[in-house]
Amino acid sequence: MFLGISRIGWGLIVFVYTPLAVIVARMLWTSFRNRRRKRLILLAAAVPFLVAVPLADALWIDWKFNALEKNAGLRVTHRLAVDGYYDSKLQWDEAKLRKSGFRFMEYRDKDGTFRRIELTEKGSRTFKIPQPTARYHWVAVSDRKPVAYRIDESEDQVVDSLTGAVFGRNIIYSSYPGWVDRLWWPYVKLVWASYPEGKQVKFLPRAVFVGKAQSLRLGAI
Repeated sequence: MFLGISRIGWGLIVFVYTPLAVIVARMLWTSFRNRRRKRLILLAAAVPFLVAVPLADALWIDWKFNALEKNAGLRVTHRLAVDGYYDSKLQWDEAKLRKSGFRFMEYRDKDGTFRRIELTEKGSRTFKIPQPTARYHWVAVSDRKPVAYRIDESEDQVVDSLTGAVFGRNIIYSSYPGWVDRLWWPYVKLVWASYPEGKQVKFLPRAVFVGKAQSLRLGAI
């Protein structure tokens, strides 16, 4: 991708838009054949306009997207040794809980009810709860919230439900193509752009929480 435009987009600009722009420019030029001054004014106005039409929105999206880089990514202030927490995004079962190193987990089921799963000597037990009782919550603050033209923000946090303190946050920005690439992009299922890139996005609870059973010493990061 160059200047926020894909190779396919540049192909459309070079082989489709440019010939059409040249035809339009010639038509305007010949219409002022005997008016040299007006021709020069037309040239001064038309050339920047014809160049800006396919590039302007893509350039702005690319600039704004890169400017948001300083706010994106994973930030953790403290790691916490806990028995469990409230997970607002995922669902849990016994196998997953045993592998995690936690003793319990609270979550929202598919039917919208809150549930708590706990490990027992014989296995586990799962039951409904009226609301989360765990002190620490992993919650989605925003999900694809528009923050600029063609740019969305998704943020999740680990918070202390008693004090409101935030121990970690992960912010991801997603951008969408300018009008040239929108001519073909909706017909294919591709991720346009996100920051941080997929391989850099870490699982926030894993960065903040550690099960007490794992006996990891607490410390600021």
